[in-house]
Amino acid sequence: MAVTNSPNITETGITSHDGSGLFKGRTITGSNGITVTNGNGVSGNPDISGSGLGGVVSSQQFTASGTWTRPSGVTKVLMFVTGAGASGSNAGSPPDTGGGGGGSGATGLKLLDVSGIASSTITVGSGGVYGGAAAAASSWADGTNTITGGAGAAPVSNNERGGLGGTATGGDLNIAGGDGSAAGGAPDGGSKSGNGGLGGASWWGGGGAGGSPGSSGTATGKDGRVYGSGGGGGGGDANGGGDGADGVVYILEFS
Repeated sequence: MAVTNSPNITETGITSHDGSGLFKGRTITGSNGITVTNGNGVSGNPDISGSGLGGVVSSQQFTASGTWTRPSGVTKVLMFVTGAGASGSNAGSPPDTGGGGGGSGATGLKLLDVSGIASSTITVGSGGVYGGAAAAASSWADGTNTITGGAGAAPVSNNERGGLGGTATGGDLNIAGGDGSAAGGAPDGGSKSGNGGLGGASWWGGGGAGGSPGSSGTATGKDGRVYGSGGGGGGGDANGGGDGADGVVYILEFS
């Protein structure tokens, strides 16, 4: 029997080998807590037990708020909790700059033993809307553990500075959201506003592009492109920013 990727393996109780390919009374124990035992003359699949992390058996993705329920046989989860991205700002009237990009949502990563947890409340934050609601945080809350991916912040209206990225809490690794980019200045000395700033990038990817004045000066910022990313700032003459992207909670489930 070959054993790979198991450091510090010890073998105990080897009594004999009868020439038929059957080990008699063999126990192999790895430092990761996994024990493999062949009983006295027992062929076929050995008994396997241990406290180490098993393989991925399933996953769940929440793009809207709901309830996570532990599947049968799942003992641990690795979760990615990402807050929503903020919208970009509007561009100013000439000779101002374009609008700043919105900040992205933060992501909390957590490896959690759920053998004693039957369910958890999942909250998925909605992206910030230009001229409307602010971005919202996402979270996992099981009554004992709370992991939160904070939302990104929008720039102040008619502000060329980008919005700040969100902050995560409760994870083993808390990854801040990316800040939105500042807007560019007026390209021709003041007859039109400048380019809008880029939306902040989240754990999952980049934000929306900033609007460009172009020949007509009518380009708005683009919406955030992936989970938790920020909307781009408006370019041209008083054009609006793009909306931020919704958050997400993604859960890998282990036996």
